[in-house]
Amino acid sequence: MNKKVAIILVNYKDYAERFLAECRDSLRAQNYPKDLYKVYIVDNASSGDSREYLKENFSEAIIIPRDNGNYTAANNLGIKKAQDDGFESFVIANIDTKFDNNWLKELVK
Repeated sequence: MNKKVAIILVNYKDYAERFLAECRDSLRAQNYPKDLYKVYIVDNASSGDSREYLKENFSEAIIIPRDNGNYTAANNLGIKKAQDDGFESFVIANIDTKFDNNWLKELVK
């Protein structure tokens, strides 16, 4: 049985501008049912520019603005939002990661 999985990414300041494209494209290319996973990006040390960049460049992701730069607290916030949205499985990943097309399918197995 396939599980609903929330993928939590944390952006910090300008990291998305440097790393998001490759990460986003590899997540879009997953061989896993599109309706069973969702990407949450916690925009840590968020600014209007970073939020706008994320919305324009990864519109299907849930963007969660956050002022403080604490990485652990940012991940916890992403998990909390995903739990509130009904997800029970979570993956915390770095925004500079390029994922293999079968990564999520194999992980869920």
